Amino acid sequence: MIKPLAIVTTAMLSALISDLLHNQAKAEPKSAIPPELQVLEARIGIWDSETTTKPSAQVPNGSKTHGVETNEWILGGRFQQTSNKNRPDSFDNSLLVTYDSPKKAFRVWFFDDLGNNVVGTGKWDEKKKTLTWDERTDEAGQRTTGYWRFVDKDNYEWGSVTKDRAGTVMYDATCKLKRRQ
Repeated sequence: MIKPLAIVTTAMLSALISDLLHNQAKAEPKSAIPPELQVLEARIGIWDSETTTKPSAQVPNGSKTHGVETNEWILGGRFQQTSNKNRPDSFDNSLLVTYDSPKKAFRVWFFDDLGNNVVGTGKWDEKKKTLTWDERTDEAGQRTTGYWRFVDKDNYEWGSVTKDRAGTVMYDATCKLKRRQ
């Protein structure tokens, strides 16, 4: 049999712990979401993409592919997640993008279904409405440079060039994306 004093003590202890946790949460406010992330808001939604790849070491004949890109905010609006569905024409891939306030730079992590991954940093140019990217592709010295240009609310485009240490173009592509209505 539970004694009335035990019930009261348990209820008081539970209320005290709840109050302590609530006050701790209020005392440790979340850091503000960097305003620089507003730049990425233009990418939110579903986009039809057409990618043109020029002949290069990795794609000797070049190609033209079509896909669907979906962008959404995750993790409390601090990261933007991109999912690109390009099969059967090309590889599928995902990206995570955010703004790193201490480094004063955008950050991107790219992964594809071929096992490739790239980490890069970006800089916003308000006048050109363009994010430029610099990415170290691998330890062998490949480097990728690229851009995302926001043409208008329903169109954006990107370009990407990867070169090896000797300057040989390994991959060179541009993409035009149109928002689905």
